Amino acid sequence: MKRGLILRPKARQDVVDGYYWYEEKSVGLGDRFLIEVQRAFAHILQNPNGFQRVHDQFRQAPLDRFPFVIVYRTDGPVVVVMRVFHTSQHPKKKVRRKK
Repeated sequence: MKRGLILRPKARQDVVDGYYWYEEKSVGLGDRFLIEVQRAFAHILQNPNGFQRVHDQFRQAPLDRFPFVIVYRTDGPVVVVMRVFHTSQHPKKKVRRKK
C-alpha cells in the first residue's frame, strides 16, 4: 500500500523558516536543509512505526545533519507531519495544542 504525506501548516512554516535561516547563514545551506528534510520524509514513509514515540500517537524522526526532528502521526495510510522542530526549543512545544 502506498502511503501519503500531509504537512500541517505549522510544519510547512517550520520548513520555510529553517530554509531561510540556513540560507542566510550560507548560500546553498538552505537547499541542503531541504534535501535532508525530504530524505527524512522518505524514511518516515518507508517505516512510519520505526521511530521513537514521543507522546500518545506522535513519533519523531531526527534529521541527520541538522538539529531538527520531524514530529508526525499516522492516520491509516497517511503520515501527518505536525512539526519540523528545532531541538533547541522547549520540548513541550512539539505537541502543544492551541486552546
